[in-house]
Amino acid sequence: MTKKIYPWLLVMIVAVVQPNYAQNVTMEKVASQCEGTPYDQRIRVSVTRFSVSTRSAQRAFGDEMATMLSSALQEVNCFRVLESVSNLSDMTSEIAFGQEGFTASGSSPQAGKMLGPQLVVTGEVTEFAEGSNKISTLGIGGKSSKAHIGFILKVLNPETREIVFSKSVDVEGRANGFTGATILGVRVSGSQRGNIALTDAIEKGIIKAVELLATNKDNFGVTPNSGVAATKVWNASNCPLVRGGDAPKVMVIIPEFHINSQLVDPAGETEIIRKFVNTGFAVVDPSTYAALRGDVLLKEALQDPSVAASIGVDYGADIVVIGEAFSELVNRNAGGMVTCRARVEARAVQTADGRILAADGLHAGAADVAESTSSKAALRNAGGLIADSFLASLCTNSGGIARSSMSDAVASSGSAAVAPTTSRTQVKISGADFSQVNTLYNALKGTDSVEQIERAFSGSEGTLTVEHTGSFDNFLDAVAKAAGNGFEITEVNDGQIGLVVK
Repeated sequence: MTKKIYPWLLVMIVAVVQPNYAQNVTMEKVASQCEGTPYDQRIRVSVTRFSVSTRSAQRAFGDEMATMLSSALQEVNCFRVLESVSNLSDMTSEIAFGQEGFTASGSSPQAGKMLGPQLVVTGEVTEFAEGSNKISTLGIGGKSSKAHIGFILKVLNPETREIVFSKSVDVEGRANGFTGATILGVRVSGSQRGNIALTDAIEKGIIKAVELLATNKDNFGVTPNSGVAATKVWNASNCPLVRGGDAPKVMVIIPEFHINSQLVDPAGETEIIRKFVNTGFAVVDPSTYAALRGDVLLKEALQDPSVAASIGVDYGADIVVIGEAFSELVNRNAGGMVTCRARVEARAVQTADGRILAADGLHAGAADVAESTSSKAALRNAGGLIADSFLASLCTNSGGIARSSMSDAVASSGSAAVAPTTSRTQVKISGADFSQVNTLYNALKGTDSVEQIERAFSGSEGTLTVEHTGSFDNFLDAVAKAAGNGFEITEVNDGQIGLVVK
């Protein structure tokens, strides 16, 4: 005869068979440690990976752990959490989409603005086990599922490669259920759990990791910062050399190369000139010494400061900034971006006596959808760093700058070189139909720097003759943006840009 099972007996059974495994630490308690912390006073972190060194767990388990830890760290608001570089294509694809001309001007994210982490968080899963035990309580049979996870949590300083924190985490998860349990010979239907014990262990492990990171965040040896380095702006208020309207005259000559090809209208040189002009220095017009770029005298000047000084005297300069620059392709990313790296090496030479006032060699990178534009941007970034370095040296030079005799003569006559305001560049398009040429024509026509543009078309060849303000380098950037992904830049020469339809 079947016996009746009373509800209160079932409640008692559940209480006996399924013990309480509640976790003492919760996400809410961890978050309370950082409550009220301003966003700009949080350390920037990135969870890069969880590797798996035990055969009992699949490699995908580590990726899932890294994703969960990133999400949990973001939730407690103790850190500024950055996306892992393994997922960067999600962002670079959006940047590339904007650079190809598909979005409204100014509405797309810009390359070179991403932040880097101050700390990198990694993990290594060393223990992984799951299983079940038969249990019997008060004559009642059932199964108890269990899981065990062990991992090593590490925090690294990516700049120094130091391990600033390391801790072993071991957690157990359990889940009890009635699978074919019998009570006094009566079979009672139980629950099928999936993998509740493993889920329990993972949750405990992630919360423990977040608690360790939040509790020890002030002991990692880094100070929270915005991630954007402050660049000092020099002008007449803080640079004695340019006060009183009698600033030294500067000549900047830095030929540059993209590996295997020479570049015209050097971007690094242009950026240095821009910063010197903005500070208040007088600058010799580069077009007046254009012939020097291929002259053997320039090669001598790169090695001998006295030769550089004599060149500067010939052009009425008090200071000659002379050097070399190069850029090189680094990578073509899956997100559609091309990255280049550039280095600029230069010296600032006083022309009156050949004394070296400053010397430095700095490098920088950049990304764009076009290799030519990416290399230019990298050179421009490196040139900007050189300019900042030299301006800091010159503007804090208590001894002042000696003037060359020719510079004094030019100053007394009141004449000064002025950079040309308008340039003419031909854009030649190959393998195109008229509609493609017309599309590029309309895109360039709407560019602010373009003053006048004429078009010609014959067969599959088109030519746009453009009069524009600004440098050739800036116009090349405008062409690359207008061309988007439909054209490839195949030639860059002085006054001419070659495109071919992809």
